[in-house]
Amino acid sequence: FKQEPQVLLSCSHVFHRACLSSFERHARAKCCPLCRAVQYQKKVIADGAEAHRQRCATRIQAAVRGWLARRQYKELRKHCPPQDPRLKRAWAAEQLEDRSNKMIDEMDAARGDIDALFAELDASLAMSRAVCDQVDGPAARRLQERLQAEGLASVTGLPTSARTNDHSSSDRGASTSAAAGSSAAGASTSAASQGNQPLVRLPRDAASGIDWEVVVSRAKARAETVCPICIGHLRRRGDSGIAWLSCTHCFHLECITAFEAYELSAGGQPTCPVCRASYQRRCFG
Repeated sequence: FKQEPQVLLSCSHVFHRACLSSFERHARAKCCPLCRAVQYQKKVIADGAEAHRQRCATRIQAAVRGWLARRQYKELRKHCPPQDPRLKRAWAAEQLEDRSNKMIDEMDAARGDIDALFAELDASLAMSRAVCDQVDGPAARRLQERLQAEGLASVTGLPTSARTNDHSSSDRGASTSAAAGSSAAGASTSAASQGNQPLVRLPRDAASGIDWEVVVSRAKARAETVCPICIGHLRRRGDSGIAWLSCTHCFHLECITAFEAYELSAGGQPTCPVCRASYQRRCFG
């Protein structure tokens, strides 16, 4: 009957109320469909619905109790291996697989957290670099240009204006030398015969007492062939592109000027990138 309404007849038979009403309407007689008793009395009851609820509750309780028993049995098997050798090997394999899966899951979760942290750090670093470039970019470029001009001035020992005049006079001298062909050829032959010898003797700084010839000789004695900043070949642009420091270390001129510009823009004082000592810098062609 489940939850459907039911009726009890005086002849002790029970039917669905809707079914009995349909039978009476089509039979056009009031008699029991089973015993054919007439003039019966009927009463609406709920015994079938109550029995259906009891059966449903019993099935639900049996399912829950079975689930709890199976869970407790699985927990018991984790700590109490079976006595049969074959079942014991299967139990050990299951335990090993379960622990391996747990370790893999924990490693994946930790790796995901580390990747997210690194991604956040990279984004923060990129944002900081963008802000610093917007604030310090123009000032650093102007400072780098000034330091490069000073470095080039130290090569010839003349200020920028004097180098400009010297360039114009050298142009005029070039045209004059082109007119006197024989004398120019003799000068080039004598210059080639000198080999790698310096054109002028390295000066001695009287104010600071630095003997640049000693500094350069000590730097050359180490036989360094790469710039410590860019790790590029030190003489890729010839001797004029090398900056010699008073601490006996040498770098590319553009590398050390960029390093000095960065240190000054950060509010510090330039020190040697290798030995961290204060220095004076010279360039010799």
